[in-house]
Amino acid sequence: MTEHAVKEELKYTYQDYCLFPENKRYEIINGDAYMVPAPLTRHQRILLNISQIFTEHLKNEPVGEIFIAPVDVVLSDHDIVQPDILFISNERKTILTEANVQGAPDLVVEILSPSSIERDRDLKLKLYSRHSVKEYWIVDPEALAIEVYCLENEMLTLKQTVSDGAASSRTLPSFSASAAEVFANIRI
Repeated sequence: MTEHAVKEELKYTYQDYCLFPENKRYEIINGDAYMVPAPLTRHQRILLNISQIFTEHLKNEPVGEIFIAPVDVVLSDHDIVQPDILFISNERKTILTEANVQGAPDLVVEILSPSSIERDRDLKLKLYSRHSVKEYWIVDPEALAIEVYCLENEMLTLKQTVSDGAASSRTLPSFSASAAEVFANIRI
């Protein structure tokens, strides 16, 4: 067996993840480690906008809790991610621990960055499907669009793409986020 073949068989675990340097962000997907660089300022503005929309909604309807990155979501021993935003309903709050989230959030939001496009659109879409995340939003700062995927037949399926108007949630039936609010003040 060649050295290359040995490396391909090596799969990182949550135990390995806990030993990674604390001054850098990492995710493990299917046992492969990915360093996550600091996001662009545009990304951070969108993150703040969306988190404010969620926060206002949850003040009026306290049906769960949101978290913003970095927070570890442990989906399995070989799948540890840090979604930009995640929502956990009150009914599922038992997956929250002091250290991390142990299981699939109800809703996940990922804001695309130049370094994350393939990972968010492919690897994480499949990962979140496999672990039964009910709803997945991909926010695209370049296209100024929000894509809403919902779990159907064990697969997250695109249900809505919004660049004008509002994206609506099926997981939080009375929740929506207008593209104008999400992309306010982002300066491209």
